[in-house]
Amino acid sequence: MPDRAFPPETTEGWFAFHQVLTWNRPALRAMSADSRTAMRSSAERTLTELATPAAGGWTAVVPLIGSRGDVMLVHFR
Repeated sequence: MPDRAFPPETTEGWFAFHQVLTWNRPALRAMSADSRTAMRSSAERTLTELATPAAGGWTAVVPLIGSRGDVMLVHFR
């Protein structure tokens, strides 16, 4: 089983949520260019919607360097 990436522990309280994600690079390379483009467009639309939720707050996308994860989403509500 692969190692799991864990988000950092914070003292912000209940309103901060961290998600650490990793990419399956071999699977992405095996996809056609059109499929990757469609997946990227869908992800950008979803992240744009997350960044401005109707209930308030914000979401940030943070690339990770030197970590087991590839990207971290930070949600504040």
